[in-house]
Amino acid sequence: FANPSFGKGAAAVAGGALVLELRSTGAKLALEPWDGDVFTVRLIPEGRFAAVAENAGPRPQAFAQFLADQDGRPNLLRLTFDDGQTYEFRRE
Repeated sequence: FANPSFGKGAAAVAGGALVLELRSTGAKLALEPWDGDVFTVRLIPEGRFAAVAENAGPRPQAFAQFLADQDGRPNLLRLTFDDGQTYEFRRE
């Protein structure tokens, strides 16, 4: 997946959870099931993002939704942050 603002990201299962890693920064976002194809998003507190994630507290920082194309393949990941800002990551 890629976004013009965040760059490329890779979604993978790590430790039983879905994680989106942003390659340009190394930030890892934990995507936890919430309602159907909607996930809550939390910054994983590791590396240089540990303090930022801990300051954010336990509340999710965003919601994520995978959107499928007409073949049923998830080709878009939409992140919507608590301030209303939305970013779309397209499958490459």
